[in-house]
Order: sequence, then C-alpha cells, then structure tokens
Amino acid sequence: MAKTKLTWKGDEFYKAFQADQVKRMTRAAIYLTREIKQNISVAVRRVKVAPMYATSEGKNARSMLTGQFVKKITVKQRSKAGEFPRKDFGELRRSITYEVVKTQDKVFARVGTNKIYGRYLELGTRLMAKRPFLRPSLAKSRTAIVKIIKGGMP
Repeated sequence: MAKTKLTWKGDEFYKAFQADQVKRMTRAAIYLTREIKQNISVAVRRVKVAPMYATSEGKNARSMLTGQFVKKITVKQRSKAGEFPRKDFGELRRSITYEVVKTQDKVFARVGTNKIYGRYLELGTRLMAKRPFLRPSLAKSRTAIVKIIKGGMP
C-alpha cells in the first residue's frame, strides 16, 4: 500500500487569502472614491442678476435711482440642502481619499476627506442644513461594492 503524505500549508493559504482580500478591498475603496468624486463634480452655477437697486431688462439692468444702465452682477448658485455639494474650487473633491487597513483578523477600508468643512457639509451645523456626499454615495454604490469584494467586477 502506497503512503500518502499530507502537508498542511495553512499559514501560506491564510497569507494568500488575506492578500486577496486587501486587493479586493482596495478595488472597492477606489470605486467608492470615484463615485464620491463624480457626485460632487457638479460645478457651482454662476448667474448674472441685476443689483438690488435695479430692474432687469433682458441682458441689461436699469438703475431705479438714476435710470441709467448698470452692469449685472454674477452670483454663485450653491447647492441646496440635501443635495450633493457643488464644486467651486475643487478642494473637497481633490481631498477625497481612501485607506485600506489590515489587522490580525480584519481587512477594512476608510474613505473620506481631511477637510474640516467636509464634516460640516456631511452632517450640517446649527446654521447650515446638511449636504451629505459620503453616505449617499456609499448607499448608491453598495451593491457594486459588495460585488467587488465578493470577487466580481461592477
């Protein structure tokens, strides 16, 4: 009878498995980062309006005080409460990044911004309604992220 030799390579398997999990989590974090950046890439609209003391006549504005034509001023239309924040200079968008963390028994990713006003936009303040961009992007991308982590592509 032939002898069969069985070699246990559990440690090698575990290392390969964990490396694969890190790779998948990195893909998922990159996907979510791209989604967030896309969601906050709508530019601030700039609209020309007549000053307070003028009446608008098509492309021109006439002063109510002197009757002379005055220049229209440009006003930024920012995002409304509950909408994704609009891009003005792009600092928030450029600051969106990710970090993949590997511990003894877990692999997870953090996606976010280091800009302090990112927190104010996401959660709101007592003076400003929230304009969340992280959590809605995650909710919208959840099925694709799960698919990536399971080994498929979105």
